[in-house]
Amino acid sequence: MPTVFSSEGDFVIHWQTGRYLLLIGTTILFLVHGAGAFRLPFLERLESIYYDFKVRHSASNSKDSRIVIIDIDEKSLAGLGSWPWPRDRLATLVDTLFDHYHVGVLGFDMVFSEADASSGLPYLESLAKGPLSQDSIFLTQFHKLRLTLDRDRTFAQSLRDRPVMLGFNFMQTSFSGLADSGKLPPPIITLHELGHDDINAFKAFGYSSNIAEIEDAASGAGFLDNPMVDSDGVVRNIPLLQVFNGALYQSFSLGIIRAILGDPPLTLGFRPNGRQNAKETSLDWIALGQHRITVDPQGGIFVPYRGKQGSFPYFSAIDILERIPEKQSLDAAIVLIGSSIGSELRRPIITPFQQGFPNVEIHANIISGMLDGTFKSRPALYPWTDVALLAIIGIVFTLFFPRIILIWRFSVVFVFSWVLLAVNFYVWQSWDLQVPLVPALLLMLHLTFIDTAFEWFGVSLKRNKMCNSFGKHLSISMIDELVQTGHLLSTSSEQRETTVVMVSVRDFYRLAHDLSPGQLEQWIHGFLTPLTEIIHQYRGTLGQHHGASILAYWGVPVDDAKHGRNALSAVMAMIAKMEKLEDEFQMRGLPVVKCIYAIQTGTVTSGVMGSDFHREFKVLGEPVQQVQSMISLVEGYSTLVLVGERTKASVSDMVFRELDLIVLEESDEPVSIYEPVGFRDQVGAEKSSRLEFYHKTIAQFRRKEWDLAEQGFKKMLQKDPEDRQCEIYLTRIRRFRKTPPPMDWNGTCRPPG
Repeated sequence: MPTVFSSEGDFVIHWQTGRYLLLIGTTILFLVHGAGAFRLPFLERLESIYYDFKVRHSASNSKDSRIVIIDIDEKSLAGLGSWPWPRDRLATLVDTLFDHYHVGVLGFDMVFSEADASSGLPYLESLAKGPLSQDSIFLTQFHKLRLTLDRDRTFAQSLRDRPVMLGFNFMQTSFSGLADSGKLPPPIITLHELGHDDINAFKAFGYSSNIAEIEDAASGAGFLDNPMVDSDGVVRNIPLLQVFNGALYQSFSLGIIRAILGDPPLTLGFRPNGRQNAKETSLDWIALGQHRITVDPQGGIFVPYRGKQGSFPYFSAIDILERIPEKQSLDAAIVLIGSSIGSELRRPIITPFQQGFPNVEIHANIISGMLDGTFKSRPALYPWTDVALLAIIGIVFTLFFPRIILIWRFSVVFVFSWVLLAVNFYVWQSWDLQVPLVPALLLMLHLTFIDTAFEWFGVSLKRNKMCNSFGKHLSISMIDELVQTGHLLSTSSEQRETTVVMVSVRDFYRLAHDLSPGQLEQWIHGFLTPLTEIIHQYRGTLGQHHGASILAYWGVPVDDAKHGRNALSAVMAMIAKMEKLEDEFQMRGLPVVKCIYAIQTGTVTSGVMGSDFHREFKVLGEPVQQVQSMISLVEGYSTLVLVGERTKASVSDMVFRELDLIVLEESDEPVSIYEPVGFRDQVGAEKSSRLEFYHKTIAQFRRKEWDLAEQGFKKMLQKDPEDRQCEIYLTRIRRFRKTPPPMDWNGTCRPPG
């Protein structure tokens, strides 16, 4: 038994429930990711790719000459020997930079964790304490040379009382197996001084720092390690602070900026945690005097890359020692000493721009960003801004998106995605905000895919159901169109205005009697197929075949605002088609098909009706009965088509000739019947004039003006002797003269025949 095309039935209910559960479940999964409770690796990876795209396409790609990099490059190593260099050479480099080039601040992107033994001083000291401890000549010469051979002391003296920043490394795991080495610089502040027991910053478990003599001589030091390297190895963030043994330590870049600004007071801002009487533990900003840097909850920042490697001036260390560059190129500059080549000086760095990026240039980019205030940061309410966006998308795409017609959904997603991309890039460029976008886009795509998959499944289900109930009546293309546009055809009975067409083959049974079974099959197929194709072409519904006749409907079960015009156009097309097929029937030795047509418009009851054993689509009502009566009258009017009055009224661009006013068996009311003459723009002036005279004469007939009506009909017969309609009215005039109609006669007559 066909079922109603709605959400009725357990299967449809479960199907819709599963659809919404999957949509809601997917949204919740993305919300959990957005809130940070559980991270989906593939979303983070895609967001990182999009972040790299934004970094590359928004970078200034300009060179910042305020920061200069002294490169221990291949040229320097070839000219001065392999690394490590003697520290008296580094002392000469420091003296040259400050005394000759007058640099502003100097930073070393390296750690001096071991004493310099290149002079042989440790060996001489062991001799002085051992085998040669009693040799006065050796001891005299040793004490004269000791200061000269103590290259760490020489290097330390070059650093003293100068703005020099050293580096050191923290260890991020307690299982490194390495003991702490060197001496840590003083922390910038302790947790006790902050009034906190703990804060949400990266915690170190060990360190590798500079030897005490060098560390004490420098003005400061900062950590060089980066515990925020992403899982794909790309450096996108770096912390400015780390916690070790209950104290906060600064990064190398932050130490350089503090030195530039004259070591202003450092204050920390924390994010509200929404809990009363509870200390905030998540960082919000770091202030150096009047300079404020927004950080993430762990004290990290996005690296403000200016572009590819080479965004800052590079000078070879050997050229500095030989004083080749001009003085003004380094005057008052921030100078960082590091290496751009693969060696123990340089860790391999991957950035959004390239692999093998110099670590020293990472620090240069951060310092440049601090000077310019060009840091990107998260929104103040992050991650709740992400959660809100994901929630809005989830609600819209779960509750409202399914209401959009299927063929428009991907257009909506496409437009919405581009709007989100444009807004996201705008806030990145104009507001310096890094707002994750990939989760929102992927949530849209996932919800669209899920909803579309369920929709296509539903479409297939609806199509099958529609085919079961209407497959015999509607074309497959129309069923597909209705399904794709989201229109459901109800199988329940309903009343609707409809145009009914009946087509009948003249002399069908007489012609069929002389045909063999095979010929009869070919003959019926030969005219039913093209007639059915035309019905479908003009959006009609095929009703029933009754031997020699076809019933077709316009306006049920498919809504059709132009059902009258489409029905009449279909009939005109059938007439033309049957004329073209006459030669084909004759060539095949089959009788020529002559069809007659009746059209009427009215209110019908339609729906899938029947018993528990057989149900089919039916149309019942007065228009159906009227066309069945009208089809039997066509022959009497010597025409091919009879059109009811309501159909005629619905087709304003067609010219009709009124044939008669009759009372059909199925109706107590008089019914006007017409024949179509042609479309208004195809009817010439002469024919229009004759029609006007004809209708004037009929009006005279109905007013019982027999003489005037008789003159008019005779005049028309003289111009067209084959106009049987005039003969019909002349016969009626003669009869009414003998037997006049009643006084209240309204012009109705019995049909001819």
